[in-house]
Amino acid sequence: AQANTVLEAYERHGALLAQAVAEQALAAVEARFAHPEMRYDVLVVDRDGTIVGEAGT
Repeated sequence: AQANTVLEAYERHGALLAQAVAEQALAAVEARFAHPEMRYDVLVVDRDGTIVGEAGT
């Protein structure tokens, strides 16, 4: 079965999905803005403002 919305996908897979999104986003940011002195953090936040996934230093 496929999810039709991000919310539906999150409801099915929860924290694993949010964490994977954060990690992939961090990899994309680091590849695009590679700089030895910069460190990045990525947060995935739900509608209530709760952090549901994060990656970075």
